[in-house]
Amino acid sequence: MYKEVLESIQGISLYGIISICLFFIFFAGVLVWSCALKKNYLNTMGNLPLEEGNSPSPRLSRRSASEGGGEGEPVSTPPAFSPMGNHPQKL
Repeated sequence: MYKEVLESIQGISLYGIISICLFFIFFAGVLVWSCALKKNYLNTMGNLPLEEGNSPSPRLSRRSASEGGGEGEPVSTPPAFSPMGNHPQKL
């Protein structure tokens, strides 16, 4: 049944060609992006799960002196929200 319906649609072969082209463009973009990454960045990101006590990014864990937090003061994070309601819970 599906075969007859799909064969009756004018220009249906164009959808297959477009989908393969979109896949190839996306794949080529990801390949170019991954080759353009710097080795230092990849090593830093690769070692993050192995480091203890360090946050993912120093910019996220410390306030600058211009923000009024002083040098080295941790940034307070907002409480997380439960998916079962809007009751905040501490992580």
